[in-house]
Amino acid sequence: MGNKIIKTYDSIVDENGDRIRNLFYLIINVDNIAEDGSINEYNIGNMLFSNQECINFIVDHNIREQMEGLRVVFTDNRPRLMEKEDYEFIENEEIETEEDRKIRELEEQLKLLKEEKEREKDKEDTIEDNE
Repeated sequence: MGNKIIKTYDSIVDENGDRIRNLFYLIINVDNIAEDGSINEYNIGNMLFSNQECINFIVDHNIREQMEGLRVVFTDNRPRLMEKEDYEFIENEEIETEEDRKIRELEEQLKLLKEEKEREKDKEDTIEDNE
């Protein structure tokens, strides 16, 4: 706990030039990074820019809820996001947005309805075969 480098991305668009869903820019002005790497202020969004010297990351949608547990460190002369000592970062697949939850629930309902429809069809076919 506390030493994991947080995954960031090289691009917010895919190989076709389309924006990748659930990726955002994280912009941190260098003046807002404390000596220990703690982040005092930041901006997260789709289309951000800064007039000040800053560090940019491309991050998952779940970073927003966990910024208080992250810090900036430099490894291999590059800025990285890392867990704070007393924090355990929750990976992307463990956090579900409200939209993703609704989609998952609808997909589960659809699957159940299709299975029910298939059972009814099999039941009807069995009745017809017995007649």
